[in-house]
Amino acid sequence: MEQQRRIPPSLFGVRPHSDVTMQVGQFLKSAIRSAQQAKVSSQSREPRFTAQQIEIEVKLGMVLDKQSRRRISLPILSETVIDSSGSYFSFSSNMSRNQHATLNQKLNAATVRPGSGIRYVHLREEDLFYTIRGIGKVRKTVTKGTQQVKCIISKMGVANLEVFLPTSALDYRVSVNLERHLSDIESIYQPEFVRGKDRLSYTMSPFQVDLTQVRAADQGYGSSFGSGDEMLHEGRIHQVEYALEAVKQGSAAVGIRSDTHAVVFALKRSPGELASYQKKILKIDDHMGIAFAGLTSDARVLSNFMRTEAMKSRMIYDRPLPLSRIVASVGDKAQINTQRYGKRPYGVGLLVVGFDETGPHLYECSPSGNYFDYVAMAIGARSQSAKTYLENHFSTFAKASLDEIILHGLRSLRDTLQQDKELNINNCSVGVVGKDTKFYLVESEGLQRYLDMLADTEAPPAASTSAPDTAATNAPAEGAAMDTDP
Repeated sequence: MEQQRRIPPSLFGVRPHSDVTMQVGQFLKSAIRSAQQAKVSSQSREPRFTAQQIEIEVKLGMVLDKQSRRRISLPILSETVIDSSGSYFSFSSNMSRNQHATLNQKLNAATVRPGSGIRYVHLREEDLFYTIRGIGKVRKTVTKGTQQVKCIISKMGVANLEVFLPTSALDYRVSVNLERHLSDIESIYQPEFVRGKDRLSYTMSPFQVDLTQVRAADQGYGSSFGSGDEMLHEGRIHQVEYALEAVKQGSAAVGIRSDTHAVVFALKRSPGELASYQKKILKIDDHMGIAFAGLTSDARVLSNFMRTEAMKSRMIYDRPLPLSRIVASVGDKAQINTQRYGKRPYGVGLLVVGFDETGPHLYECSPSGNYFDYVAMAIGARSQSAKTYLENHFSTFAKASLDEIILHGLRSLRDTLQQDKELNINNCSVGVVGKDTKFYLVESEGLQRYLDMLADTEAPPAASTSAPDTAATNAPAEGAAMDTDP
């Protein structure tokens, strides 16, 4: 009992089993002695190593039966050290996303506990693997983005010890390794494999706990790595951020609401000179339509869902679907994809306009599942310029006529264009809905009238013919003082 009390509790306040602790301690003593001998031998044989250190590493995973490749099942009820000398067992360090998230939450809770002394850092790194003549496998770790080299290591395994936990979903392996550091890798060697690492690191000296997700370096948005459910210590979900970035890269869309109408505007893109422009405004029902920015295929899925819901309301209740209800349904559908394994958030943002029994509405639906009611809003590429215009003029929108609303929307949409581009009847479209007005599109020739009005309202005033006479009349007398530009 005295020995049990001397063993400090773990990070989660659990005291280790004394018998297993003794066996692990004996293993570490023997393995470290072997590592020290290997360290001396390695340094004498290979002068390229600049430093060597002994690493003690514990990995969570499962002890597997080599034949069935399933986790072993033994008639025991307590923590047990496995004798793997007979080559019947292997160890897999993989875990499910739910297990990863649970550990993440426990470590986060321990970090914010007063007086814990735990330091947290979020690292994004890449590992490049080489085979170096005379040394073998070498790993070069660089910081993602800056490509700053963190370390170049050749790791030599010394010994492993597997421990089976029948009352837990995971087992663990204790490893002793010899890390041999190199200063550089000759340029004649090329990496054989590259992987990305997203690491949540918690340090409480002298211990360090890492939760690491590994992926192939070329995997990106929508890949199996980080498929939407990893909540990080900063409170961020990476896949939602990737989806929001997809919205930011889509062509701009603008929405404005007055007391009588709700109008959406969208820029259309063409993938090439031989292709037609993609539709960016879609009709959902007679009283409702959407504009979108982001992935067109995702917008198609959500628009079909919205049309189905609108049709159900008319068939079952014989009434148009209220805007608030359909927007809430879209938000729920989007949010589900942020928490389920194997799914990703929709990479599209929606501006939903409509007119129901409570009046005109303009909603923005985000990939995160959030939705908000707006007087005016812009999404997509360079949308901040449009937002600035809308913020400067929104006080006039409520009482504005339909033509005035459309002109405001076209001006804000124009601000999102590149400097060498202009609005024309091919690259933009307008969707209108209002009181006693079913949703309709203004495109092609029908849009030309508003583009002409836009040009007329901003034409410079004609020069006055009496300007020379006025200038002569107002000219200062000879010798009089003249105002000059500073």
